[in-house]
Amino acid sequence: MEANYKKKLLSMFLVLALCLSMISISAMAEETAGGSAAAGQEELTTGDPAGAETPSECLSLDAPESITYTEDLTITANVTTEGAVTYKWFEDDTELTGQTGETLTLKDTPRKSPYTTNPEPAEYGNVGNHTFRCEATIDNGDVVKKEVTVTVKPADLSNAELTIRGEDELAYDPYSSDKDSGIVRRIVFDLWYNNKYLTVQSDEPWMEPIDASDYTVTGHKGVKDAGTYTLTVTGQGNYTGTKSIQFVVKPCELSDKAATSNLRKEYDGTTDLPLDQLDFVSFLYEGKNNIIYFNRGTDYTVEGAQFENADAGYPKTVIIKFRMLNPNYTFEGGQREIEIVRSQQDAGNATQEIVKAAAADQSVDLEVMNGHAKTYNVDLAELIPELTAPKQYGDITYGQPVVQLDTGYYAAGGAKVENGVLSLPIKQVDTKAEGEIGTVQVVVSTTNYKDMTLTVNVKATNKLIPTGAPTLSKSSLTYGETLGNMKLSGSMEYENAAVEGTFAWDTPDAKPAATAAYTAKWTFIPNDGTRYQTVKGTTEIPVNKATPAGEPVYTRITAAGKTVTVAALAANPGWPAGTVKWVDADGKQLDDSTEVKVNTAYHWLFIPTDTKNYNEATGTIVLYMVSSSGGGSTGGGVAGRR
Repeated sequence: MEANYKKKLLSMFLVLALCLSMISISAMAEETAGGSAAAGQEELTTGDPAGAETPSECLSLDAPESITYTEDLTITANVTTEGAVTYKWFEDDTELTGQTGETLTLKDTPRKSPYTTNPEPAEYGNVGNHTFRCEATIDNGDVVKKEVTVTVKPADLSNAELTIRGEDELAYDPYSSDKDSGIVRRIVFDLWYNNKYLTVQSDEPWMEPIDASDYTVTGHKGVKDAGTYTLTVTGQGNYTGTKSIQFVVKPCELSDKAATSNLRKEYDGTTDLPLDQLDFVSFLYEGKNNIIYFNRGTDYTVEGAQFENADAGYPKTVIIKFRMLNPNYTFEGGQREIEIVRSQQDAGNATQEIVKAAAADQSVDLEVMNGHAKTYNVDLAELIPELTAPKQYGDITYGQPVVQLDTGYYAAGGAKVENGVLSLPIKQVDTKAEGEIGTVQVVVSTTNYKDMTLTVNVKATNKLIPTGAPTLSKSSLTYGETLGNMKLSGSMEYENAAVEGTFAWDTPDAKPAATAAYTAKWTFIPNDGTRYQTVKGTTEIPVNKATPAGEPVYTRITAAGKTVTVAALAANPGWPAGTVKWVDADGKQLDDSTEVKVNTAYHWLFIPTDTKNYNEATGTIVLYMVSSSGGGSTGGGVAGRR
């Protein structure tokens, strides 16, 4: 009996020794082959000593040395046995519930879309080394255990895909009329890794917050102004590396509807609109139907501002060109400049007007002869002051004369105005009394100036009034000449009798502008001042344009192969402002690369800036002159040479 028990016990130890020996040999072989993580450590436990009669079982594990976080983990157990086997799996000594097969599968569980709830972490845990143990229980009660270590490496975000949601709709968004009231934009971004959606989100209250244990995010907060931004996701914990993406916040687009203050000025002959009236302008932001206010100089510049024409009147249309400087705004289509043509109807409550300029009343004395019936003519146009360019009166209208004269000299209703000339019939009054006898007033209305009153002060005199006009020394003047260059001579007459005296220009030093008919005022002083009245009158004189004299400045050419640019053509210092250029026979400008030929005349053309008073000038110059004897070269056009 005792002998049989010893035999059974010896048999059990032999089986155990054999199994341990095989495990040791297998482990040594695997270590020699490269230390596979599947080598593990095998342990055999038995149930009843009777199990010693069961054939030997061996367990091996097929597992990767490492995986990257977000990858699935698979470990397969291989057991050689003749009976049924059940399995238990452990990770770091914690049993994995539900894992009872020969294959252990642990998956990452990221959300599948940005709108699912936040997932649980990966089933195999965080980054680091994890020990997985398989316990295989054979149907005879024997249990074989084996462990393997798998390293979970962090996922590199540099290989991820990062996108900004709704980037095309990101734009500076003011919430009020204050141009600086931009709303801080909430940047929503999505991160995908290996086609799996990670748990990176916006700080939107309706979305899961960013998992700070795995990621840090910069560049997504405080985004307000237009510009280019960079959002960066930096991995930590289960992730490593960084992923960045640039995104653009576009400027807010404004409509072409501009609101201004009143645009008004007094007539000055120009279309210029006063810029100080455009110091504050608002534009419509149609996205929120807000009116946004801006300041000239800091937010925008005015590149041009004009009324449609220079005449006084209401309503007026204005043309304004704005250039936006504020980087948070553009006009429609992303344009920085816009030209607005705005009628009074589109201006709302703002007035667009050029008001008439003030005009001073004028007066003149008219002497009428006692004892003599006569119709006297007064050229009212001569009483209206001359204007400096570009000012113009526009249309001129003369009202009906208002006559307040001694009834002995004037019959009511006789005075009239035709073509700007007052006709005043005076009756014969046999008296020697001299002095004022009344006035005649005419109101003049113009397009661009307020009404002015012309007053003719009528005086009775016993002096005779001669008639006639002076004799001119020449038929016309040239621009730049004074009126005094044209001499006056001759006499006047009274009832066909000559009245000797002296003619003189009222403004002999005046230099009239070029015109077809310049009205010059003169005065005739009779030699017999006791008997005859001093007479004033006007004469129309043509004033011709001036033509610049002389040649332009240039540099002579002394060698072959030179172009016309070497001649350095410039305007004569004595000429008025303008431009000078080389031209061909037809007046077309020569190309700068035109080579100067020997003994060839080249045409020049001077175009003055003031074309109203100056003619163009032209001529020819031989730039490169070589004598027929071959003895050298000289420059042409001595007067202009340098």
